[in-house]
Amino acid sequence: MAEKGKEIRTKIAGWFGLSRPPFHTVGILPFLLGTFLAWRLDHAFNIPIFVPGVSGVVLVMLSTYHAGEYFDYRDGHLCRCRHPLLALHVFFAQRGDSAKGALHLPPRDVPV
Repeated sequence: MAEKGKEIRTKIAGWFGLSRPPFHTVGILPFLLGTFLAWRLDHAFNIPIFVPGVSGVVLVMLSTYHAGEYFDYRDGHLCRCRHPLLALHVFFAQRGDSAKGALHLPPRDVPV
C-alpha cells in the first residue's frame, strides 16, 4: 500500500513540476494590477468576476505549458522515451528530484 502511495505522489509531483508554478506570476500579476487599478480608480471590484478571471488566467497558462510539453515529447525534444510518464521520471531523475534515477540520458535531452 505504501508503494502505491509513493507512486501516486511521484505522479502528482511530475504533473506539478510540468505546470511550472513560479511562472504563473507572469499572468496573474497583470490581472491583479488591472483589478487593483479598477478598484482604485472607479471603486469597481466584483468577487464573482475576479475569481473566474484568475482561474481563467491560470487555466490558460496551464494549458499552454502542458501543450508545449506534449509537442516537445511528440517531436522528440523532451527525451527519447516512448511513454509520457516515463519521460517525467527521466526528467526528474536528471534534476535529482526522484529516487528513480536508473534511467540516464545525456543532459541535452532534458528541457531547460
